[in-house]
Parts: sequence; C-alpha cells; structure tokens
Amino acid sequence: MGSAETVETLVQKLAKSTDAAELTELVLSLKTALGHFSRAELAEKIVSNESLVETLFGLLVQNSCDILKQLMVIANPVEILTRYGKDMLEGLDQHPLPDVRVLVIAQLDRCLETEIATELLCNNHSGIILSAIRQHTYPDLAVAKQATKFLIKLAATKPGGEFLVERESLDQFQSIIDSTNSRSPVRFRVFETLANLAVVSPEIFEKVQTAINLAATLSDLAFDASDPLGNANALEILATLAGTPYGLEAVTGIGVVEKIERLTQELSTNPFSDLLFPGILKFIGKVGVNQLPPQRLSKIVLETVLRPDLELSVISVAIEALSYIGTTKDGKEFMFKKPVIVVEGKQVTLPHWFNILFPQISSLFDLVQLPFPDIRLSSLKFLTAVANLEWAQRHYLRTPGIVEFLTNRDVEPDKECLFAKYKIVCIIATSPSAGTILSAENYGRLKIYKDQGPFYAAATSAVATEGSS
Repeated sequence: MGSAETVETLVQKLAKSTDAAELTELVLSLKTALGHFSRAELAEKIVSNESLVETLFGLLVQNSCDILKQLMVIANPVEILTRYGKDMLEGLDQHPLPDVRVLVIAQLDRCLETEIATELLCNNHSGIILSAIRQHTYPDLAVAKQATKFLIKLAATKPGGEFLVERESLDQFQSIIDSTNSRSPVRFRVFETLANLAVVSPEIFEKVQTAINLAATLSDLAFDASDPLGNANALEILATLAGTPYGLEAVTGIGVVEKIERLTQELSTNPFSDLLFPGILKFIGKVGVNQLPPQRLSKIVLETVLRPDLELSVISVAIEALSYIGTTKDGKEFMFKKPVIVVEGKQVTLPHWFNILFPQISSLFDLVQLPFPDIRLSSLKFLTAVANLEWAQRHYLRTPGIVEFLTNRDVEPDKECLFAKYKIVCIIATSPSAGTILSAENYGRLKIYKDQGPFYAAATSAVATEGSS
C-alpha cells in the first residue's frame, strides 16, 4: 500500500541514484505507490512535496513525466506557479525530453483559466513566457505547436497581450525572425502568433506593426513567385489580419486586396493554384467580416461552393467565407439582391444557386454530421448567414426534421458548433417571416430553446420503488 512515508523514501532514493536502470525501476515503483492515493490525498499530501516535484523535473526518464502530469492536473495553477515556477522554467528551457516541455506549456495554458493565475504568470514569471516564445524554434513539432497555441491564447488576455508587446517580448520574436531562413516553418509559426496578437486591439496592432512591420512582411511573402508554399502560409496569416477593421485597413493600404484580385485572374494558369486557393478563400471571407469584398471576389466564393470537382475541405472553406460575407449589412443585401453567378456555364441567381447546392436539406445534414468539427462549423456558419433571409427560410424550414435537428442538444459534441446551432435558432426565433413558414408548434419550440440556451438540461427525478436496490 502507498503512504506518504513510502513516497518520501522513494524520492530520497531517486535523488541519490545515478544508475539509469535503477532510476527507471524507482520511478515505476513511485508511480505504483501514487496509484494508491485518492485525488484529494494527492492534492493534500503529495503535490506540496517540493522535493518530489523538483526531483521528477530533473530526471531524464519518460515515466517521471507521466507522474508530473498526474500531479499537476489536480493542483491549483497558482500553487504550481508559486512553488515550481523555477523548475518549470528550467524544464522548458533545458530539458531534453520534448514531453516535459509539452507538459510545462500545458500547465501554462491552465494558468490562463483564471485571471489571478494569468496576472501572476505575466507579472512574476515572465521568464517562462519568454522561454515559450523561444520554443517556436524547438525541433520537435509538438513542442513548437503547443507553444504557438499557448501564446495565441495568452495574447487574448489583457495582461498577456500587454506583456507580449513589451520591448523584451517583441525583441525575442524579432530575434527568431532574424535568425531563421525566410522560408522556414519557424518563421511562419512566429508570424501566426504575432498576427493573432496584433488583432487583439488597435493599440496592440500598432505596436506589432511598428516593431515587426508584419503586414508588409507577409505581403512580400504571399506574392513571392519563387515560394508557393510560403505564399499559401502567408495568405492564411494575412486573412487573420484582414478579420479586423484596423488590420484590413493596413493590408488594403499596401495593395493586398488588389494583388489578391490579380492572383485570382491567374489561377487557371498557375500550377500551384490548388495550394493557394484555400488561403485566398479565407482572405476573402475575413474581408467579408468587415465589408463586402469586391464583387469579383465575392462571386468566386459563391461559384466555388458549387464546384463538384473540388475537395470537401476546400468547399467547406468557401462555405465559411460565404458565412462571413453574410454577417454585414452590405453582405446581406448582396445575397438579397440575388447576384448572378455562373454555374456549369449558366447564369443563375443566388436563390436558384441555393436550390442547386442543397436540393434536399439532407445535403446540409450530411455536412453538419461529418466527424470533422471544422466542416460542421463552416456549414452551420453558412446557415447563420442566410437564416434571416425569407427565400432561404422557405427552402429549408419546411423540411421535416430541421427543427428537431436544431433543438437537439445531444447530437453535437463540439461546444463551438453547439453555439453556432443556437445562434441559428435565435435568428429564426426572432424572424417574423419564419413565423409564417413554420407551424405554431415548431415556432414555439424554437422560441423555448432560445430562452433556455444551448446548455439547458431538463431536471429528472428518480422515484424509489419497493424492492429496488
């Protein structure tokens, strides 16, 4: 049986041992001993054992990482930072096992769950954040991607965004950019982080632009004819910038939109068009968040959705781009005015195009039930964009099963997709035209769902019966 004394004895032996085989055996014994503790006992008696955690951080044994993970996930992030900030920094900067670095970054990610832990991280443990920035260059991709994900999430917090645009942080980013090849994936990971940081606010955008000149750098990379893979990466990051009014103003000011238009005119003769096209669609969609893109670009999005020769992943990007276009007043008017587009050599209007794309609502059901959250979300966003248009409502609201699908909370495991479904319900439930299309029962059902919210769960009661156990 495990006990705190047994654990302490094993820790002392681990601290003294230098034999690799013995270390492995001792760590396995420790893992077994800890298995006898409840979660509450681990939190109370073991996590506070600083000699244990410090010893585990110093070991070069895989199982030690497993134990650290077991202990850290049950501890308060503030406690972990306060007690083991120095060990975490050393683990992130120096440990040769990638799993240890991934573990440390995962704990940093947990700190962002509370405002107190986030402020503690930024104010008292800034060295760990700077080390996370340096992980962009780590050769193990899992570490680099985890660092990028954490920093993007950190940038969205007030203390994190402010810290990342301080001189010390921006210098760290610039140092990586200066020391890597212009076509290096490392550089693009840094640009991705900086773009997500820049769009947090106009003030932060200006600081990033002043220090890095991000928009112009990405524009050069996006239209450099000698690097098609770099073009594709840069286009997707430019799309992130274009998703905010100030970011769009910056990229428009250096001619990016015009360059995108020229690029679309050359796609039929560009041998790398398949590589570039998803990024172009994403860029057009993000422009549509702020304003109606040039009509040629908007029509490209519409026509792309109808091309049966394209992969579903590309069509899903086009559907998402269309959903963004439909979020603005001008975008809704563009759809309402029934723009003429070309489908298989014939000119058709948007409602007719909608009928061609989804002749049966089952076509939409197929998309929103695929095991790919990104495709489901794109399809739901598309429905959101047209949900308030009467001609679209008449197309799909009369289809049997649509209300049941929208109001079933159990069939959607992804939180973001569940919110997207709820948004559609809210639009329909407040639409006067929907009330004339749906039965009173179904319209009332949508209104109840809207009032209850996406996570409502009906109370259940258990009735005890004689002889039940």
